[in-house]
Amino acid sequence: MALIFDNAGNLYGAGDAGAYNAGAIFELSPQPNGQWIETILHSFGNWGDGWDVEGNLFFDKKGNLYGTTKSGGEKNGGTVFKLTPGASGWTETILYSFPGSIAGPDGDGPIGAVPDREGNLYGVTEAGGAQGYGAVFEITQNPGTGEYVETLIHNFNLLDGYQPGSALTIDSSGQLYGTTLAGGNTAACEAVGCGVVFKLAKDKAGNWNETILHEMTGSDGIFPLGPVVFDPKGNLYAVGQLGAIMGMGSVFMLTPTKSGPWTETVLHLFDFQFPNGKDGRSPYAGVFYKAGRIFGTTLGGGIYNAGIVFEGQAELQPDGLAASRQ
Repeated sequence: MALIFDNAGNLYGAGDAGAYNAGAIFELSPQPNGQWIETILHSFGNWGDGWDVEGNLFFDKKGNLYGTTKSGGEKNGGTVFKLTPGASGWTETILYSFPGSIAGPDGDGPIGAVPDREGNLYGVTEAGGAQGYGAVFEITQNPGTGEYVETLIHNFNLLDGYQPGSALTIDSSGQLYGTTLAGGNTAACEAVGCGVVFKLAKDKAGNWNETILHEMTGSDGIFPLGPVVFDPKGNLYAVGQLGAIMGMGSVFMLTPTKSGPWTETVLHLFDFQFPNGKDGRSPYAGVFYKAGRIFGTTLGGGIYNAGIVFEGQAELQPDGLAASRQ
């Protein structure tokens, strides 16, 4: 899970412990002396509000903080929560509790909840749905009663994706983008697919329609992870957690096309060679884009085989990536 900033420069993230050892949301505030002070905003596990925070946190326009727990909650299938700041601290609201059935018809194991301009929330579940391969959900608030209502807007069916593993990204027009760890090209990756990058867009009738932007082939990596990021030209960036050379993973870019799959450029294939390799292995989160550069991390590899922080120039020729810190 990535850390996020608020407008005042404070950092927010999630940890595994907390007062009930079920996870916690924390804030780090910078001080004039260069130190950072930690404040625990909420500890999970009290009154069944969930445990195991998964996916990135998100702020809405009012400063409310949203996220998900992968497990626990009233029905033990995970929760979508909101934290509201106030004079006496942050107040938690459980917006929805998933039923905890991998066979559907609802989702199970939510990952991330990103708000649109109207305050509706969108996220994925790694399991459940009509086919049991995972789903995309929407949570809206009834303006009259204030009640939050959950709707599945897409059910994966293996051929179009299987087991989303990271939160969605929403663009300025409200279109949703994400990845699944498997599904898609079932001719490779032991008949379960190598993973896909997908887009969901709402039509004039209000129905959500999926477009597969790219199916991983194994040679460009497998188990794609986001959240995906965009550069100013509309190119999309993500990583393959495994696969490719020596099974170490990849960083790739997708360029929009007028129709059909987007054009892929593999920017880097990780090829760590133990014990003397300097490259990383197994990117474990999506990349971050800033001013023509992309940044990310790997789970292992590097000089000490403990992972690296890497950077590279975006929209460059393949292998334009450089490991900058180890």
